[in-house]
Amino acid sequence: MNSFEKLHSENVRTEAEGAILILPVGAVEQHGPHLPLTVDTEIPVRIASMLVEKLNVIVAPAVPYGARSLPQSGGGPSFPGTINIRGSVLTEYLKDVINGYIATGFRSIVILNGHYENESFIFEALELCRQEGKLEGTKIIAIGWWSLVSNATLQKLFGDRFPGWHAEHASACETSLMLHLRSDLVGPTRVDFQSRRSGKQLACNCRNRHRVVRGDLLATGCVGPGAYGSRAYAEKRRIDGTLIRAVQRVVCPGILATT
Repeated sequence: MNSFEKLHSENVRTEAEGAILILPVGAVEQHGPHLPLTVDTEIPVRIASMLVEKLNVIVAPAVPYGARSLPQSGGGPSFPGTINIRGSVLTEYLKDVINGYIATGFRSIVILNGHYENESFIFEALELCRQEGKLEGTKIIAIGWWSLVSNATLQKLFGDRFPGWHAEHASACETSLMLHLRSDLVGPTRVDFQSRRSGKQLACNCRNRHRVVRGDLLATGCVGPGAYGSRAYAEKRRIDGTLIRAVQRVVCPGILATT
């Protein structure tokens, strides 16, 4: 059985034995006029669901709310739709969820993150679990899907246009992933940046934590340099699924290592 929806109080402990639980963690955050607020949850959920076909995996209900993101990375109050929770709340919430699944009988757990700002709080939650002795006899890994994409894959897909993950938000990478995974949720608005600032310039702006980046973020809620940030550019990479396959090639061995 690989369906969480079919679990109940009489079979969950049996099904947990030998299974790998994937816990997607995302966020509700604006992603421009063409992508839904749920991008950071949709991507890890869909990747996890695809792995069900390859491994003895059970996908848990996602944690849909995430940590505060900064204006220069597409978050903050400048655009409506972003819902933040405090880091302390997220840490305690994740700790309780992880402890709950361990108590239920899951011993191999993968936390698949889709929102960069969640990372430190996920690690903190795991550390608190460890300090309380709850991780004994378990194998748990916490990863963000983007960390599994090699530089070679990025070069193949985007050439020298990829600005770095610090400057990628609702731009070509996330848009192409959503076109591949949930094209029904990608709106018709075409975001085509006119400016062509370099990734280096964007990196400098992203280090300024006290102002909203304008220009490439201008009125769109997207971050990405020049033509790379356009939906048209993303559409060219929609059909081959190279990025998803690259993630799967790393995720599968990583998950198997937890068993």
